Amino acid sequence: MKEPVKKLLRNKSYLSYFFSTAFSMGSSNILQFTLALYILEKTGSPLVYASILSIVIVPRIFLTPIGGVVGDRLKRINIIKTLNLVQLLIMIFYAVYSGTYRDISLFSVYVLVIALEMIEVFYNAAESSILSEIIDKDLMEEAVTLSRVDDGIVYITTPVVAAFIYKKFGIFGAFILISSLLSIAMVLNFFINTPYASDKKEKKVGGFKNYFLEFKEGLEELGRNKFAKIFVIVAPLINFSFSAVFSVVITYVFLEVFSISEYAYGAYRAATASVSIVLPFLILPIIKKVKPEKLLKYSSLSISAFLFLIGCSVYFGMNGGKENILVAVCLITVLDCLVISSVMPLNIATQVFFQKNIKNEYRSRIMSVFSMLALSSIPLGNMFYGFLADKFPAYICVFMASLAVLISYPIIIFASREESLQ
Repeated sequence: MKEPVKKLLRNKSYLSYFFSTAFSMGSSNILQFTLALYILEKTGSPLVYASILSIVIVPRIFLTPIGGVVGDRLKRINIIKTLNLVQLLIMIFYAVYSGTYRDISLFSVYVLVIALEMIEVFYNAAESSILSEIIDKDLMEEAVTLSRVDDGIVYITTPVVAAFIYKKFGIFGAFILISSLLSIAMVLNFFINTPYASDKKEKKVGGFKNYFLEFKEGLEELGRNKFAKIFVIVAPLINFSFSAVFSVVITYVFLEVFSISEYAYGAYRAATASVSIVLPFLILPIIKKVKPEKLLKYSSLSISAFLFLIGCSVYFGMNGGKENILVAVCLITVLDCLVISSVMPLNIATQVFFQKNIKNEYRSRIMSVFSMLALSSIPLGNMFYGFLADKFPAYICVFMASLAVLISYPIIIFASREESLQ
């Protein structure tokens, strides 16, 4: 084991951060997975499911500028502790609600999703920027890479656990499990120290004009970074189609078109997530040597190609019997793993770049800009492709997503040349 990794494993604050984010992410994944099963079981409509995923864009757009400023004004660890507690209280309320009435309405699902998204806007602004306050920047590549292994473990375990809990105990059991995971995360947060945080004093909350001016400062700092400007343009375009294929279209294909069991779907999710455990340390040399801009170019081409092949697999499965479906599920699983292999080096390299190269006093605001643009494109994509899946065969939706991602490549080339000329 390399010396930097050994240092990280001896760092109590990093380990607390590592496990806290794991339990927090696990609760979020279980909730999303359970809601997918619940909504599709109740309605059978990809459009209704996509609308629930897409409604989060409203609080995200309006609150992201404020969340970024708050993340730079206040102590980030205090923000994380407070919002973790609020999330826990909401999930306990829904556990009591679902346990009392043995069910929850679609309206209450919308309320839950919106409330949690409002919290996550502020939570993510702090959490996405805090790693450089916990560890030395010389350990950043290994720290981010190790956190991806953490993500992989979570992605493997949560679908299987969520499918089992939902099958045995319904939505009530899922809320109890989520509440338990959030409780553990909340306790771990109190063991996180931030020795590399700047000595900023917590400012009094100002009016909207002050928030706007401080957010504008973050935009100006972003504009001085070449890669950041390119990434902020291209990431939303890729996320719009790439994410929707797997969160809406493939979920709909597996559960409704192919009619595979919840356990089989959970196994698919676990299989694709296993790549996230094996891959990170294999690609660490690439991350250290290849610039993020070049990784962005390669990722756009490979994602487009793999999505095209996934569309072919969906077409094959929809035009045959059970044997075709089995082959299609296996092909989609393998291709999904290849997509993850294409995306992960870019994700790690980008996160390392922002943690090491963006000034601490601007980091939450700049990360919030990416969250607002890149992540807000995801619910829009979910809604768009959910609508398409209601009107057209699913493979058409995947082919369209492949073409949309491919278009990002010439945009990257053009933006890179424009920057080099300035």
